[in-house]
Amino acid sequence: MPDSSLGPDRPYRTAGPDGAAAPGGPASESGAAAADTLRLHASAPPRATVGRPLVVDLRVENVAGRALDLYLRGREPAVDLIVRDGGGRLVRRTLDHASIPAILRLETLAPGASLTLRVTWDGLIGGVAAAPGVYTLTAELLTETGRLRFPPVRVERVAARPGRS
Repeated sequence: MPDSSLGPDRPYRTAGPDGAAAPGGPASESGAAAADTLRLHASAPPRATVGRPLVVDLRVENVAGRALDLYLRGREPAVDLIVRDGGGRLVRRTLDHASIPAILRLETLAPGASLTLRVTWDGLIGGVAAAPGVYTLTAELLTETGRLRFPPVRVERVAARPGRS
């Protein structure tokens, strides 16, 4: 069964909805996979205006030599966007108190294929626009057997210039 704490550029063993590991042997400690692997990419603009939503692009890439099945939670894949302020304090999780439909979505990725997702942070913390400053956003894609953690992205929230909305 995959380790739900595996992060960016670390191997991720695929598993079926019953949690049984895919054939091919375990992934090594060094990060080289002896079985199925995925590479996770995240990107966002380096600067964003306070009061405006911010889009984070996510890509799950199959770097294995064969097709991989991903069992994703939710009608639309459920992604938790974790927001930390410049001091590293957790200020927002987009899936806090969210209901995720008990639906399992199967995505099959051919060798070299990617699944692309977009997640939007509304820029709010506790219902109020996030103050100017640097924020670190980390996305986690919910799967049947855990979470795929993407590399964090840093974004500077800047005040809107006068005369612009």
